[in-house]
Amino acid sequence: MNHRSIHAVVLFATAAFFVPTCAPAQWINYPDPATPRTRDGKPNLSAKAPRTSDGKPDLSGIWQPEAAPKEMLVRYFKDGVNGLGEDDPTIYFLNMLADYPFENAPMTPAAAAIFRARGERRGQDSPANHCAPWGLPIVDTEPSPSKIV
Repeated sequence: MNHRSIHAVVLFATAAFFVPTCAPAQWINYPDPATPRTRDGKPNLSAKAPRTSDGKPDLSGIWQPEAAPKEMLVRYFKDGVNGLGEDDPTIYFLNMLADYPFENAPMTPAAAAIFRARGERRGQDSPANHCAPWGLPIVDTEPSPSKIV
């Protein structure tokens, strides 16, 4: 083998190693028998929570926050599209106090001043931007699934 052939083989092998592959989900069409269903077979999302043997709500499973409406995403992302490749974030990920007008937010004046200053800096002080772990409650609004065991 000449020198160019060796480089081509090495380049091809390296590219094949780093090219991402996609595998379909294993249970994408599996209807979980424990999911409460409506008469037409769709999941009943307003059903009562299942209970454990001692009568407490059983919240085990995989949970993911509901995404913010498209009209809200347009205010934060160009064309309303999250270009980070992750699921669309929740309203509270974008604005923890989305349910309140700013003047009625349940904060002390000192906390409101800090919140306003950090908002003006557009998240530059966010722990995530400094590779630090996220704290509560923001970690619960992260646009990714979490599992409760």
